[in-house]
Amino acid sequence: MGSFAKLFFICEEFVSKLDVAAKDTNLTVLLLATIKDKFGKWSGGPDHRGHPTSLDLIAIYSDDEVHAKALLAMKTFAQMMENNSKMTILEYKILLDDTVASIPGVGLFYGQNLGLYLALCGYITKNLHNSFLCFPVEGYGSSQAIEKENAAIAAEVEALAKEDSATVKGPLLDLMRDFGFKADPNGFKKTVRIISVFTGLESRPYWVECIFCDCIGPSSTSDWLFKGQSMFWIFKTENEFGETVFVAREKMANSLFYVDVVSK
Repeated sequence: MGSFAKLFFICEEFVSKLDVAAKDTNLTVLLLATIKDKFGKWSGGPDHRGHPTSLDLIAIYSDDEVHAKALLAMKTFAQMMENNSKMTILEYKILLDDTVASIPGVGLFYGQNLGLYLALCGYITKNLHNSFLCFPVEGYGSSQAIEKENAAIAAEVEALAKEDSATVKGPLLDLMRDFGFKADPNGFKKTVRIISVFTGLESRPYWVECIFCDCIGPSSTSDWLFKGQSMFWIFKTENEFGETVFVAREKMANSLFYVDVVSK
């Protein structure tokens, strides 16, 4: 069923509910609940209707206190991301843990999109490199793929040690055993360096996590581009002092140029 057909059925049912709805009815919740009742999700069902942060908007908009706590958590998160110029992966995990605890539907896995989207929308304007922070979450695709690849490397090292015990021994063997992919927040930065060196990519944890999750991991993903869709990217550039900085930019449909994102 196409987007227009879904919109038609939802609007038709939504308008019919307005006639009997109480005056203090939250129209946002009513609309989202109508969509969920019809298609199983407030985002309109599984047919290219993703909500990558996994927000439970019905829970958020149904309760004023929950709504206020979620907004405060987002504002605090954005401020911390902006004001820490050298945030580590472990510091990021602690901050994200505190943030998602106040936002219904968002766990650590999907919560890692928050910083990136806030930056791309212009709500984080300084230290945008923090939006590249990421770490594998236990039980999800990238963590499983890293553990599998690391086990394969360890098996190869032990096999090599047995075949060439005269050469592969002592400090060299210890070094080879230490080489591998780590999924924990502290060890993941080492994994990022290894992948970045071998692939030539910038050392961005977000990219490396996606490689393990969506490229060599168990996930099967597809990207969809629609007519009229804008493209967003975070560019590396220099400020007036010659310092390396990152800037979020948008290229609108039918445009040839990227322009700086300004939050509305």
